[in-house]
Amino acid sequence: AIDKRRPKCLLKLLSNARFLARQGLAFRGDGNESDSNFMQLLHLCSEDDHKLVNWVKQKTDKYTSPEMQNEMVKVMALRVLRKVSANLQS
Repeated sequence: AIDKRRPKCLLKLLSNARFLARQGLAFRGDGNESDSNFMQLLHLCSEDDHKLVNWVKQKTDKYTSPEMQNEMVKVMALRVLRKVSANLQS
């Protein structure tokens, strides 16, 4: 069965990554991943969404890993570059 919460939860992760990137804030700290800005922001956003809390607990390693955070930032950066390039071409 497909988890219908997945798109909503992934959008929340992307939103958090976008916020940290736009503010120029570090995603990770000194090694304690549970104390990182990314995870703390995710916990803050999930205070009013218990489904998100449960989903994050189940999927923490896969979707909140440093590699996934880097990938999210790369995808957002490529989108910005495409928009700039399209503006320059027009």
